[in-house]
Amino acid sequence: MKLVIDCSIAMSWCFEDEISEEADKILNEITRYELVVPVLWWFEISNVLVVAERKKRMKSAHSNQFIRTLKMYPFTVDTLQVEHRLDDILAFARKHLLTFYDASYLELAHHMDCALATKDKALIKACSEAKIKVFS
Repeated sequence: MKLVIDCSIAMSWCFEDEISEEADKILNEITRYELVVPVLWWFEISNVLVVAERKKRMKSAHSNQFIRTLKMYPFTVDTLQVEHRLDDILAFARKHLLTFYDASYLELAHHMDCALATKDKALIKACSEAKIKVFS
């Protein structure tokens, strides 16, 4: 089963105070899913980690370990999305009042015809409006 996951789901695996049932279900059954992420996903993950370090929420050793752990998971990175579907991402961002980053998750789920796993309320609302299934 293909599933697009956003940064909020992955960060649930990192921070104890952000745990969610959806994120835990994906992690516990990770081999059951074909996880797909947009190319910006790694940059977004890394940015959250470095900001968390600056705010003394975590140490760099923990960030580094988390990145190493993520690299072991079977993610497929959609590297063609921005190059070939930029107009579609922009259209989703404009129509649903999303950041380009969030719209890239929405567009990818639309393009792959699969569910999107997210904890982001604006993205969940946009999924509903765009008739894209939200993973639960």
